[in-house]
Amino acid sequence: MGDKKDNSIAVLEVSSHSQSVTSLSDFTRSLSFEGSVIASPSIESFSTIADQEASIADLEVIKDIHTRVDNPQKHVDPLESYISFRVTTKTTRSEFPDTECIVRRRYTDFVWLHNKLVETLPSRIIPPLPEKHSLLEHLNRYSKEFILCRMKLLDQFLKRVASHPVLSINSHVIIFLTAKLAEFSLHKKHSPSLLNKMSESFYNLTNIYSTTVSSRHHNSEFQQFSDYISNLYEKISMFEKIGTRLLKERKDYVTEAHQFSAALNTWAGYEPQICSTIRQVSKAVDTTASLHKTLLIDPFYEHNSHPMRDYLLYIDAVKQVLARRDLIQAEYDSLGDDLQKKTAEKDQLTNRDREPSNSATPAAAPTTSSYSLWKSTDEDRLEKLSIAIPKLTSQLEMCDDKLQTANNHLRTDMERWRLEKKNDLKKILLKIADQQIAYYQESLESWEGVLANMN
Repeated sequence: MGDKKDNSIAVLEVSSHSQSVTSLSDFTRSLSFEGSVIASPSIESFSTIADQEASIADLEVIKDIHTRVDNPQKHVDPLESYISFRVTTKTTRSEFPDTECIVRRRYTDFVWLHNKLVETLPSRIIPPLPEKHSLLEHLNRYSKEFILCRMKLLDQFLKRVASHPVLSINSHVIIFLTAKLAEFSLHKKHSPSLLNKMSESFYNLTNIYSTTVSSRHHNSEFQQFSDYISNLYEKISMFEKIGTRLLKERKDYVTEAHQFSAALNTWAGYEPQICSTIRQVSKAVDTTASLHKTLLIDPFYEHNSHPMRDYLLYIDAVKQVLARRDLIQAEYDSLGDDLQKKTAEKDQLTNRDREPSNSATPAAAPTTSSYSLWKSTDEDRLEKLSIAIPKLTSQLEMCDDKLQTANNHLRTDMERWRLEKKNDLKKILLKIADQQIAYYQESLESWEGVLANMN
């Protein structure tokens, strides 16, 4: 290939035939996310990557388990190219085979884990994954920005799972964190995800069904929470949209500020008496424009847009759990209505049998044959109801247990989610505030320098 290097590529491309490097990365190896991209010597390196990389000494065990997603690698084979990530787990839990487990996983593996958690724990709030297609659509999927953004969001997903007292002990999570490639592939083969192709349609179905069927019997507690997260979704969505508009305006401002600085420099050539002052103002304008770009524009996606978009996905995940709870509520209501109708019908038939039959006039009195047929029909119906009612009662009791379990799980996760949301949004907003403060402080220093020189 040619000598030109593409510094936008985040990983080294690897040929599966020659095992040779075909492009260069502009990353250095480090423990930071930005420096965690490494070369993949071969696709077989999945199981031996721990021996090829320096140990992660800065992993601190938080409570009894800590996870980290880093070191993306690009792999090329005849059928597909894909990115894998190193997943490191440090733990003192007895369920894990070692205190430190290092494996490699690709995005589809995370999707499998997410779907298995939804399937096995439908009444729990499952953290969202980064979007597969709409995330940074304008960037190449092998670009530095796309890969590092996805890596951070996958890391956040896994940390949320690991910090959850129930999700973290799920057997699929343990397999995901500990199994080597062959074992993990075998487990996936024998435990396929049922939601791979139906998760979106299932979510739409639960939304429609829960709003139309169970709207007669809304649980005020969960309805209040549902209203809250719907309002929160609208506010965060508006925040994100306004932020995107501000980003465009800031980019326009930077372009025009640099043009303004250039115009001032040109003007200084025609004003020898105040040339120095004009050039100092020009430099300050140019400096503040550069600060605007480095402190407000460049970090926008990482510290503003992506975290907010992630929380919109998180709210969607909460909505899905509420929808699944509403389905159970709708089933419970339907069984209750059916049981009530059949019980009333049985009581009516029983009471009719007890009523005196001589109340009818001779002209209206039924014949012996028709009376026997009518009597036989009622008895058959009573027999069927006597069988159906206990079955419905048993189904209603089981559904009630299922509903109470879902309610208790959701209450617990709602409280956890509220606390997590409070801390996460606080960090996001404080980061934005810090960026604004840094920008205005450095801009002020630049303009104060102009005033000092003028005096």
